[in-house]
Amino acid sequence: MCIDSATLINLLIGVIGSLIASILFLQYTKRKDKVAEKGKYAKSVGRYTGYGTKTDKSSILNEERPLSKVDITYLGGNLLQIHLKEINDPHQWQGLISMESNHYGTIIWRYINLHGKEIDPKEHLFGLKKFVFFPRNNKKVAYLMGDITAGYFNEILLESDEH
Repeated sequence: MCIDSATLINLLIGVIGSLIASILFLQYTKRKDKVAEKGKYAKSVGRYTGYGTKTDKSSILNEERPLSKVDITYLGGNLLQIHLKEINDPHQWQGLISMESNHYGTIIWRYINLHGKEIDPKEHLFGLKKFVFFPRNNKKVAYLMGDITAGYFNEILLESDEH
């Protein structure tokens, strides 16, 4: 059986065309997945003001005394970055939030400024916190839950327009 040159060219064009179509479709699905992933995990991105409760055992928000200013940014995949600056103390920390679902994640954080002094990267003042995000009434609300035994209390973050 002999294949003429026109058939061979058509076969070659078909193979190359299907390869190009496969590559384009793969790129399209990757981009679509990235957009869907960002839509799932980046909902909590924004600026917040952090508050405590009226007493340690109360569930009533103490809006008269804000504790911190917080920025949350999207890094990619299921990773967010958080930067918290305390209002009444010159403390700042930043952390990486690894989201396990669109509402829950774990923060690995470290101080970058403590008592007004920039922390040397060789010093390791760090910890873990839990992060929970629940939008309420078209307003973003998040919770930071720290290790109370280490002196890190829970904080309620409310979406803020100012900083």
